[in-house]
Amino acid sequence: MAAFKGTIPLGTLALRLTIWGLTTFALAGCQVRSNSSPKDVFHSKYKKIQMEMTEGDVDQILADYPSSIREAHGLEKELGGSGIETLKRKASFVKTYDCKLGVKEGDYCIKVYFDENYIVVDKVLSGYVS
Repeated sequence: MAAFKGTIPLGTLALRLTIWGLTTFALAGCQVRSNSSPKDVFHSKYKKIQMEMTEGDVDQILADYPSSIREAHGLEKELGGSGIETLKRKASFVKTYDCKLGVKEGDYCIKVYFDENYIVVDKVLSGYVS
């Protein structure tokens, strides 16, 4: 294709625009990540946890956070963390992932309810209050 004198050939222009667009997109993506608060990062990890995941899958998602395990008690075996809707399968234990070491009022935790086969049956994102 012939180009007019003083103009950029169409193929070169398309390549330059593509490079400019990809660079802009990449830089914008980096900026969003660097401005994410710890609370936003923790919440995005919560959203990645899906029903029917294994405990190992959840541990990989939340690998950077401290956790503790306890047996599920009373109604939470049937209703999980919401306390409203009956679970598909009974919860056997609850694993709590704190947003950081030494949590205090206003900090967040993720409680994941697992059945006896170590499969997610419920999850809750909640805050610590005194």
